[in-house]
Amino acid sequence: MVLAPDDAYLIGFGIEVALYGLYTIIFAFSIVILHRGRCDRFNRTMAVPICLLFIGSTAHLGLTISHVVECLSGKGGGDNLAEVGFQPALELKTISTMHTCNLLGDMVLIYRCWCVWGRQIKPVLLPALSFVALFVLTVLSLVKLSQLPHNLMGLSMSFSGFVEAALILSLVTNVILTLLISGRIYAIMRADTLPAAHIKQYTTVIEIFIESGAVFAMAQLALCVLFITNSPALWIFMSLVTQVYCITPTLVIAQVGLRGTSSDLSPGPVSVTAIRFTSHFSAYGDILVNGEDHSTIPEISTAVQVKSSRVHTRTGDCCGGEEH
Repeated sequence: MVLAPDDAYLIGFGIEVALYGLYTIIFAFSIVILHRGRCDRFNRTMAVPICLLFIGSTAHLGLTISHVVECLSGKGGGDNLAEVGFQPALELKTISTMHTCNLLGDMVLIYRCWCVWGRQIKPVLLPALSFVALFVLTVLSLVKLSQLPHNLMGLSMSFSGFVEAALILSLVTNVILTLLISGRIYAIMRADTLPAAHIKQYTTVIEIFIESGAVFAMAQLALCVLFITNSPALWIFMSLVTQVYCITPTLVIAQVGLRGTSSDLSPGPVSVTAIRFTSHFSAYGDILVNGEDHSTIPEISTAVQVKSSRVHTRTGDCCGGEEH
C-alpha cells in the first residue's frame, strides 16, 4: 500500500509537534545548565545560538500549523496538503527556516571543534570551507525557489539539485566535525596517564558527541535519499528534520548536565560537579573529577570548579584568566 502524500504530511506534522514538545523540555534544561555556569561570556556564547535555534524551530512549526489550518479550512488553494505545502510562497519560508537551523547547528559544531583543538585554525579549515560552500548552495537554492511561479502547485524539481547538494554537503561536514572532535578528545585521553574513573569522563564526552552526530547524520541521510527518490515519505521528514537540527546540538548540553548531575549523587567526599562546554553548541571546557584539577591540559579545559568542604574556582581564557 502506497502512502498518500496527505497522510504522510499529517504524520510528519504530528511527529513535528511531538518533537517540538520534547525539544522545549531539552531547551529549558539546557538554559538552566548554562545559567548555573560561573563564566558570563561562556554562558552568552552558548545561550545565543541555542536561543536562535529554538526561535527557528518555533517559527517552522508555526508555519506548518498555519498551513494545515488553511488547508483544513479550505483556504489553501490546492487539492491536498502536500501540493499546497510546496507552493513557492510557503515553501520559501519553511525551507528558509530549515536551512537556517541547519547552518546554525553547523556553526556551533565548528566552534566546538575549534575550541577542542586548542583554538587552532588548521584543524577546522576543511569543515569551515565546506560550511562556506554549504552557505552558497543554500542561498542559490532559495534564490531559485523565489523565482518559481507563485501559482505553482506541488513539489518543484527545478531547484532540488541545490537542496540535495546542500544536504549531502551538510552531512559530510557534520561527519568530519564529529570525527575531529571525538578523535581529538580520544587522542588526549590516550596520551595522558589517568585513573579509570577519569578516563570514563572523557569517554562520556566522546559518546555524547558521537550519539549527537549519529542522530543528525541518519536524519540528514534519510532526507537526502527521500529527496532524490521523491518518495511520499519525504513529506514526513520535511516536517520533522528541522526539529532534529535544533535538538541535536542542544541535547549535547542537556546530556552533559544530566550525566554530571547523576555523578553528583555518587558517594564520596568530593564528587564530579560538572562537565561544561566552553564552546557546536559547542567545545567542551571543564572536567571535574574527584576534586583533581585537569585544567592544565589547555586543549581540554579553561576553568575548573570543585565543590567540597571549600570551593575553589579558577577561571581560564573565557573569563579573562583571573583566579579567585
